[in-house]
Amino acid sequence: MRNTLTAAALALVITVVNPLQAQTSETAAPATFAAISVAATSDAVAVSQEMVSLFNSLDKNSFPASAIATMTLTSFKDGEQSKALSMEFFTKNDNVLIEILAPRVDKGKYILKSTDDLWMYFSKIKRSIRIAARDSFMGTDANNYDLLELNLVKDYQIVSHTEEVLDGKPAIRAELRAREGAEGYARIVSYIDPVHKTIIRNDCYAISNTLIKSIAYFDHQMIGGYNVPMRTTIENFLKKGRHSVMTLDSVEADDNIDEYMFSLGYLESLD
Repeated sequence: MRNTLTAAALALVITVVNPLQAQTSETAAPATFAAISVAATSDAVAVSQEMVSLFNSLDKNSFPASAIATMTLTSFKDGEQSKALSMEFFTKNDNVLIEILAPRVDKGKYILKSTDDLWMYFSKIKRSIRIAARDSFMGTDANNYDLLELNLVKDYQIVSHTEEVLDGKPAIRAELRAREGAEGYARIVSYIDPVHKTIIRNDCYAISNTLIKSIAYFDHQMIGGYNVPMRTTIENFLKKGRHSVMTLDSVEADDNIDEYMFSLGYLESLD
């Protein structure tokens, strides 16, 4: 589809369970990121406007609003590779279109986020089905919400933050609670690099306070004025021994991507 879409004219960005309702009989493993707290605010203390502005900048500066990217998403179980997906990723504002390029069994499948709707489209049979944000993304440790809809500014409210030292470097630990009606996690603990204004890691919790997964971001590169994490790891705490790694192989900011591409009608028109 690359030639077709480029001629006509992606936030990142990842369990089968509903994150807000997840329960587990196993004791969740503790977060592995060592931290030394040096200052703190309580929940009762108003979050500063500076912190709110920081989160707004994180949201706006981590990935181009309109872009084309290629990526690889690889899942591991007990240290062995269990699945590898090769994809092309298109995004414009809040719309996302993903084409699965490999493996062969999944080639020709498309994931579409258009406004608030999520779809999977099967080009071989020209059929589409609705999918849920909580569903696993193609059998990996990411879910559709992680890749297509995670928005810390829109879906979460900062309730507290601390200044910390992580691996000898300054960091901010921010406690986020889901806003009413948000589909994602009940709570996220976000670690931020205040110097480079990038997210280091998001620890995602269920309403039961169970740690569901930890999403860490690495290898940031400046692309078109955006500080893009080129590698993301997703550690699954509900299924021991499982994790996934997403690598951006290429990212190109492209303001000429057309809005009509993000529709089922467009996908149905492709040969």
